[in-house]
Amino acid sequence: MFSLPIMTFLKSTAFKYLIAALAIVAGLYFVYNNGQQNVQDKWDAEKILVAAQIKALNEKAALITTIEVTKYVDRVKTVKVKGKTITQYVDRFITVESDAKCVIPKNFILLHDAAVTNTVQGTGEKK
Repeated sequence: MFSLPIMTFLKSTAFKYLIAALAIVAGLYFVYNNGQQNVQDKWDAEKILVAAQIKALNEKAALITTIEVTKYVDRVKTVKVKGKTITQYVDRFITVESDAKCVIPKNFILLHDAAVTNTVQGTGEKK
């Protein structure tokens, strides 16, 4: 059936090592391919889960944003109403006569002017 050199090769140690090496390579390929498929399945499942979580968070964020905008608009209206009330009280307590009686001391005016021009008071030198 087979010739003599082929039969001796099939019975040799090299052939046994070759078969063992091929079996190891085939086993490694099977393990690698199976592991790759498991990782891909986990990746796909996690991707679907994360997409659902993102959708839920976006819906929640849209609801919160809408509520905050409504609160902000109400707050602006309240500030304007309170501002009118404060102005009314100031007009009631400060009259033209009391405003004319307000006298600012001369030393304060000199100190203020020196600060505005960035000079030392009384010397005229710049700092």
